[in-house]
Amino acid sequence: MSEPQTPPTPTSQTTQPSPSRATRFSFTVPLRDGGAFTFSPPTVVVSPASGGAAETYALADLTAAALVADPTTPAAPGAPPTPAVALRTTDARAIAFTPLAPEDCWNILEAIYRVRPQLRAPLPPPPSAASAPPPPGYAPPGYAPPGYAPPPGPGYATAYPPPPLPQSAQNNENVLAGIAHLSIFFTPLILPLVIWLTTTKSSPYASHQGKQAFIFHCIVAGVQFIVVAAVILVGFLAFGLSASSFATNSNSAAPFFSGFVLLYFAVIGFSVLINLSSVVLGVIAAVQAFQGRPYHYPLLGRF
Repeated sequence: MSEPQTPPTPTSQTTQPSPSRATRFSFTVPLRDGGAFTFSPPTVVVSPASGGAAETYALADLTAAALVADPTTPAAPGAPPTPAVALRTTDARAIAFTPLAPEDCWNILEAIYRVRPQLRAPLPPPPSAASAPPPPGYAPPGYAPPGYAPPPGPGYATAYPPPPLPQSAQNNENVLAGIAHLSIFFTPLILPLVIWLTTTKSSPYASHQGKQAFIFHCIVAGVQFIVVAAVILVGFLAFGLSASSFATNSNSAAPFFSGFVLLYFAVIGFSVLINLSSVVLGVIAAVQAFQGRPYHYPLLGRF
């Protein structure tokens, strides 16, 4: 009669979610740097070890999630690299972290893939399954298509996801983002809206910059409309008061007329200030976008 087997002790605080409960299952995984990763749909949270502010990312904003080699831990000759997890968001931010237990990389990615199945990428067997037979079609370690350098280990990415775009494609994405901001000089509402909606899946970076530009241009247009309405109203009031004063040969309305004139020029000056500010911010945003760096307008943040 065989002795009962003792269940294995979990290596971390993580528990793998079942597919039917993926959207409401939460767990926390300790990281090698002393921080923690928390999976809590609809968000994930990366907490630093130093007690700084935790970074929260919406699962809906992720554009890629992949297994990568930890760039801070060089692998010994002949040994597999230390696994880490890399995420990328719609505003082109790249996040990489290394769980304390290597197998937690697979737990984290499988949980993310269950909530966002469209992000699923091929994964190698986890460390505990290294001795199991490889699945059908699994390439042997070191395999690479002709013309490509072999990866550091089976299934590991060599850079943050998504894979680097060809230079021409990256340049096109930066140009679209820059044009969205420069549209402040022409079609400030139509062009950024078109870029935002048509590049949502193909170019998340350009789409997010188009969204920022469209919302900012809408705010500027709304303020300008209010200013123009105020200028017209003040002008009519000043004209009516002037006509009434001349008709009655009275000087009692002169102080009020002077006040209306001063208010009129103040509104005009405010309108000029708004236009200059929007042009300066649009040019700054375009320069950043052409360089591939995400820009966020004041008051909008990462919206």
